[in-house]
Order: sequence, then C-alpha cells, then structure tokens
Amino acid sequence: MADALILSSKTDARGELVNVSGKLVKEMVLPPGLFAMIATARTSTISKMLESVRTPLMLLASPDRDSNTHFCRLGRDTRQCEAMMLGSAIPAMVAAGLFPVPTAAKYHGSISELKVKLEGIKTIPYRGPNHLPHQSHTNCNLRFPQLVDECLKEMPVPLRNDYMKHLSEQAEISGVAIGQELEEYRRLTSKKASPSPTASINSESANASAWTESVGTESVEAESANAESTKDENEEVGDESRSLGEDQLSDAQESAAGSEHGGSNATLKEASPLKEEKSAENAENAEEAENAEDAENAEDAEDAEDAEDAEDAREA
Repeated sequence: MADALILSSKTDARGELVNVSGKLVKEMVLPPGLFAMIATARTSTISKMLESVRTPLMLLASPDRDSNTHFCRLGRDTRQCEAMMLGSAIPAMVAAGLFPVPTAAKYHGSISELKVKLEGIKTIPYRGPNHLPHQSHTNCNLRFPQLVDECLKEMPVPLRNDYMKHLSEQAEISGVAIGQELEEYRRLTSKKASPSPTASINSESANASAWTESVGTESVEAESANAESTKDENEEVGDESRSLGEDQLSDAQESAAGSEHGGSNATLKEASPLKEEKSAENAENAEEAENAEDAENAEDAEDAEDAEDAEDAREA
C-alpha cells in the first residue's frame, strides 16, 4: 500500500500530496511518520528520473562534450546519428510536457505517469545513403526506458514491519479489502508465527546435541572426580602402609635389642630364686625377734603390775 501511494500520488495546484482520487494523503489513516516518508520517496524518485533524461540531452546539445561519450552504438556516422536522436527526442518531450525538463518540485504528476511518458519517447534512427542492413542505426537510442527502470529499482519503499502491522490491523477493523502487499505481509508473518517442521526438527536436533554435549561434559567431570578420589584413597593407603611398615620396623628393632640383652636377663632370672629365699629367711628372723621382744615386754609389764599390787596391799 505504501509503495502504491508513492507511485500513484501527485500534487495538486496548491502543492499538496493527493492520491489517485484527489484525496489528501495527509488526511488518510496512516501510521505516524509514514506520510512524510511517502512524500520524500516520491520527490527523490522523480528527481532522479528527470535528471536521468536531462543528462543525455545536455550532452548531445553541448559542443564541448567529451569525445569519448557517445550514444551511437554502431560507431559509424556518429555525429549524424546523435543529431537525429536529439532532434527527434525534443519534439516528443515537448508533446509530453517534459521539455524543457522540469524540476521535481514543478512536476505535479505521479511517478507512474512520468514512467509512461518517458517510455513513450521514441527517437528516429539515422539512415545514411547506400547503407547496408548490417550498418543500420536502428538500435541507437537514448535508453530512456532503461534509465527509468534503474531509478525505480533504487526507489526507497518505507514498508517497515510496524507500518505493515498497523495497516493490516486497520484493514481488519474497517473490513476493507487488502492489497497484494498486505496479503504478502500476512503470509510472511504467519510463516514466522508457525515454524516449519524442518525448523522444529532442526531445533530438536540442536537440543539433542546440546543435551549430548552436556551429558558428555558431566561424564568427563564425573570420571575426573572419581580419578581424583581414587588417587586420594591410594595416597591414604600408601601412608598407612608406610606407617605400618615403620611400626613393624620399630618392633623388629626392639626385638633385636631384646635379643642382645637376652643373656643378662637369663642370669637375672637364675639369681632371682636365691634372692627370694634369702629375703624370706631374713623376714622370718625379723619376725622371731619381734615376737621375742613382745614376750619380754609382756613379762616386764606383768612384773610391774604385780609390784604395784603388792605396794597397794602394804599401804592398805
């Protein structure tokens, strides 16, 4: 719709942009900013189209043009051929209202109308005397149709997604028939909204690959952790083995030391019964002496008591 407005819009007597029905474009329901972009695109494209036809006319009419610039394709009787092209093009452009070539601001027609006018300008080929068929200038021309097509290919079309979305919603609300552009837009957006089976398969494959890579990474990490754990266990077992070996070595050294002192220990063991026997005898003699002393003390105590009783009896 926007490119259709660019191609078909024209200016009225006041210079206002209107559509094919003569309605002001600025009064149409358009997304914000779209009107200015349509006006700019129209003016820019018309300016390029008019300049593309003005340039060859000025070159052909200029006596000081570059000698390497030629519009004759045959390369023979070039001056006569180009003079015939210029002379036949000017009357056709005057009839179309395009000569003198106006500026874009003074041209009030639409891009589509200008395209039709320029494509309708035909030049008359030069025919020299006694020219053979293969020496005809029939294909020599100013290339106005080709120049117009090149300008239209460069025409900016402000069909951003937000503009197309707005136009599609307005058409749906108002119930008006949509054009080819909106149909294409809705078709493309519906495709984007519903992914194709191939896209789904690719997405699932990507997810599966990601899962496989994740599992592989986890497996490697788990194996690495197990290897580290096994290494730590082996180191602990090695430490225990070394500790046990040191203990066993210490025991062996102690055993060897005991073996060296074995003779003296045996002698001590043989002397022990004699010492015990002598000790027992000494203890028995000490006990007899203690008993004799106790008996002597008891007799002394008894004699003292008898003497005390005798003295008490004399006193009485």
